[in-house]
Amino acid sequence: MKLTSPLMNKYAGEKPYLELPEGVKIEFYDDAMKVKSKITSNYAIKYESEQIVELKQDVVVINEKGDQLNTEYLVWDQQKKTIYTDKFVKIS
Repeated sequence: MKLTSPLMNKYAGEKPYLELPEGVKIEFYDDAMKVKSKITSNYAIKYESEQIVELKQDVVVINEKGDQLNTEYLVWDQQKKTIYTDKFVKIS
């Protein structure tokens, strides 16, 4: 996995988190280092102890087949290796 963002703010405390207020691009690779899928959004926040990433504002997910998911809010559960949302989703 490779995460790219123009700005990352790290906050400590009881519930440490990372805030990516200017957007994020995440690329997932297979064993051969080929990009399997990508996620981009205009804002993201990662709750470190829960291993949860919330992506907001123009979220786009593209898989290795080229299928594209668009939504305004998406949760990535890193422990369960799943993504989900309760908002409107467009798949093309």
